[in-house]
Amino acid sequence: VFIINGEIRSCYIRQPEEGLLSNVNLGGSTEYIDVDEIPEKALEKSKEIDRALANISPRIYSIDLMKGDDGEFWLVELNDKPAVYCFKPACDMNVEFKNIRRMFEVMSEAV
Repeated sequence: VFIINGEIRSCYIRQPEEGLLSNVNLGGSTEYIDVDEIPEKALEKSKEIDRALANISPRIYSIDLMKGDDGEFWLVELNDKPAVYCFKPACDMNVEFKNIRRMFEVMSEAV
């Protein structure tokens, strides 16, 4: 889940071929999904995490979540240098370019 100053901008789902490691170079797959398609529990967890970071500005980061067997989403890591590139053919270049443009706007506002 990619977030800029509290706004959820985009999301990718990575699935492992088998096991837990979903790295694409290990056979995992990546799928871009629209923000309105993010599972409700993942969205709630992302917003909860962002509220905890609300005093940081500018706030540009991504959240890696993992869905447990219990159906809950668990924080794996936060990335302060989120990847803003496409996983072709799964991505929407318009979304990626808008995210990059918004990142620069937020950074210039902070100066």
